[in-house]
Amino acid sequence: MRRTASEVIRNLESRVAKLERQSSWDEPRNYNHPAMQAVRGLEGTKLLGFELEESYSGASMWSNGEDEIYITYDGRKTTFVFTQEDEYGSPKVVGAVNIGRGGNDPIESDFLKASKKVLRKI
Repeated sequence: MRRTASEVIRNLESRVAKLERQSSWDEPRNYNHPAMQAVRGLEGTKLLGFELEESYSGASMWSNGEDEIYITYDGRKTTFVFTQEDEYGSPKVVGAVNIGRGGNDPIESDFLKASKKVLRKI
């Protein structure tokens, strides 16, 4: 089967983008931050047909076997960010939530409430 040059280039661009994403997860997910430790403590939790689990790269994600929603934490803004790959393999933000907005809810509760809102849109 012959492929056109544009198909080969598109395939290579997609593969490079995927490798770049895999190598860039370390900083934004803030793996050792207490907020992400709290999220990792919830692994195995099921919500709206999704299950919270660890991806092959070590990132936390909601997965239902078809969709994967990655969770990162931006400590500068105290925000959980939810991303999903688009058809080209590039991450697209599908939701974000600030935590600790003066309420008494623990991080886990804020995270699950935010997750529910995001997952309903998927």
